[in-house]
Amino acid sequence: PVYTIHSFCQQILSDNAFESGSLFRNEIINDDDIIRRAAADFCRRTLYEKSGAAVAFFMEYCGFDELVDLYKKRPLSPDLRMKPDVTFSGTERLDELYAEVKNLYYKLSEAWFREHLNVEEIFNNSESLNRSRYRKESMDPLIESMNDYISGGNPLAINKAFEKDKFKNYTPEKLNSSVKKGCEPPVSPVFDICGRLGRAFEEYTETGKAFLVNMKKELISYIDEVLLNLKSVSSRKTYDDLIMDAHRGLRDSRNLVKKVNSRYRAALIDEFQDTDDLQFDIFNRLFNNSAAILFLIGDPKQAIYRFR
Repeated sequence: PVYTIHSFCQQILSDNAFESGSLFRNEIINDDDIIRRAAADFCRRTLYEKSGAAVAFFMEYCGFDELVDLYKKRPLSPDLRMKPDVTFSGTERLDELYAEVKNLYYKLSEAWFREHLNVEEIFNNSESLNRSRYRKESMDPLIESMNDYISGGNPLAINKAFEKDKFKNYTPEKLNSSVKKGCEPPVSPVFDICGRLGRAFEEYTETGKAFLVNMKKELISYIDEVLLNLKSVSSRKTYDDLIMDAHRGLRDSRNLVKKVNSRYRAALIDEFQDTDDLQFDIFNRLFNNSAAILFLIGDPKQAIYRFR
């Protein structure tokens, strides 16, 4: 017989319902709506108890749709690990940094109102600046970026208002390293505040990233559990369920492996490069032994799962 991998898994589950712990008949469904509802419930449970800093970081750097896409694109692998490995001890430090960033942003807004003409004069006409680093043709866009940042009213929008690391052009560290030999660096309260704001924002971003990584890890576990509970009391299954249920049955039941082996003595998998880890493990358990034959046909250069 010729099967897709999903239909093969469906066949061995229905043929061996007792051994695999499956129902005799299952309704195959699309679980997009269930995933979105579970993700929405997870966000409510998680963010409702968090501080404004955590919610603000989530809204600025992630969002609901990104969480849903992350879950849908997760690889079906028994060895799934999420990286980077980070330690997140709570949102207290994130709260402190968020308050600091906001405070410095408001100070910067006041200083910019008073000092913007002086800063424009420095950027456009200062003789002490190394013009290979502060090119005159780049100064008007740099000033305009600060205007956009201040007028936007969002302390967290540094990376949106400024291209790449252009905000650093306002910091004493960058200015001090960009003056001609023998010259004094230009000074302004704007520069001092930008230096402090840049450092606080960088630490806030790194702390927030740890919060998001931890949240994403919890999301996958939460939705997995919700789907498992919902489907355990009904006959509804998704295509991913067919793969996971077959893998779970073959892992937990030697009798199931023997019964499948007695019916299928060999397998030939075409386009093998498009199988994921879980799919390969199913066939490895069944056919990679002295009593069976496993043929794999594929081109690794065309693998759609390589990015995973």
